[in-house]
Amino acid sequence: MRHTEAEEQALYPAMRKALPDGDSLVEHEISEHSEAEEIMKKLDGMDPTGVQFGVLMGQLQGAITAHVKEEETDAFPRFRQNVSQDELDKLATMVQALKKIVPTHPHRRPRTTRRSTHCSARAPVCSTASATC
Repeated sequence: MRHTEAEEQALYPAMRKALPDGDSLVEHEISEHSEAEEIMKKLDGMDPTGVQFGVLMGQLQGAITAHVKEEETDAFPRFRQNVSQDELDKLATMVQALKKIVPTHPHRRPRTTRRSTHCSARAPVCSTASATC
């Protein structure tokens, strides 16, 4: 969860601005995060020895593997080509800082309230990241 939250609060707003297809790309990435979170919510509290637990773990592993592959082979390389090293360094610092303070468990709120376009609703965090929010 920390990884997801940090990406969505710091990195994705910058990707929206830097890439010509940034909005659609970020929406796709967020939908993949949502898929993984939904599976994690189902797993939460399940008996790990149950058959359904194993099935869901396989789905989660597949979803995360596909998501990481897309990011590492397409989204991130294109993003790196469109921003300065200074901006990348600032984002890396921001992501690492956010990982220390963001939630570690899936949110129980509906995804429609999620930060899909801007993170301004998260004022305590965004006030430190005003350049990307």
